[in-house]
Amino acid sequence: MNESTKPLLSICCTTYNHENYIAQTIDGFLMQLTSFPIEILIHDDASTDRTADIIRRYEVEQPDTIKVIYQSENQFSKGKRPMLLNFKRAQGEYIAFCEGDDYWTDPYKLQKQVEFLEKNPTVAFCGHAVKQIDADGTTLQESQFNILEDKHLAQEEIAFGHLGVPTLSLLFRNYGNFPSHSLINGDRVLLSFLSNFGGGYLSKENMGARRIHPGGIWSLRPLKEQIDARTLTLSKIPQLIDSERKSLAYFRFFIHSIKEDYSWKRKLKNIPLSFIMTLFWLRPTSLRFIFARIKKKFYGTSHLQQSPCQ
Repeated sequence: MNESTKPLLSICCTTYNHENYIAQTIDGFLMQLTSFPIEILIHDDASTDRTADIIRRYEVEQPDTIKVIYQSENQFSKGKRPMLLNFKRAQGEYIAFCEGDDYWTDPYKLQKQVEFLEKNPTVAFCGHAVKQIDADGTTLQESQFNILEDKHLAQEEIAFGHLGVPTLSLLFRNYGNFPSHSLINGDRVLLSFLSNFGGGYLSKENMGARRIHPGGIWSLRPLKEQIDARTLTLSKIPQLIDSERKSLAYFRFFIHSIKEDYSWKRKLKNIPLSFIMTLFWLRPTSLRFIFARIKKKFYGTSHLQQSPCQ
């Protein structure tokens, strides 16, 4: 592949048993109008329904653009994360992510986001508002996470654990060397890793749809399982954060251990450990952020530094 045909952007899609949704997802990729070449990387994790057959029809029609891995054994159940397997083969300078049960609604989504990152080199990723729908496509919420205004996210805020970024809206720079892990909360891990390189930006413009359905991996898990997964993820994330902001990841783990974790056995271990590590890694920028969080909590104001985006 020469430079003129090398994709500037790689769309990464992971799917499993999405026969009712995958066509709409791929159609959302193919309708994108861009001034640059793209590639569509799909990873089917050994679906047991007709998902793979549907993907093959698109692959035959667009063989130069759509590149598929059809697994014979489910990798997620083995502790491997299909998202990371896709990232490793991405050739683009930018990566956009969307799972096989979600979809994009704006044909200029990729063009808008890439243009934004090109103009703002200190920003590592950008996202946007999306609506939340059910299995039949009925709107449940007009804007997931209530993104009603444009937001600039400082590196400190992302390292602390900003969660209001719809995964299907993410478009980020391909820094390579994405951390390997077996954690369920892959989006949180990804954002934590990206915080080492720059800030983030969220647009209020609604350009996609997130689907809640019985086959969803995360949203319909029992609450205790979700808490167990978050606890494990938050305990590992500080290892991914650079020293300047590492204390913020420990501080987030400290708060989670106090307020959210139901296990007293874990609390007795994690609360003192995370507090000590917060103090050990504390840096001036982290200290200012913590004070700002406390001020916002008690007085409703904050002076968090924002990314210099245009």
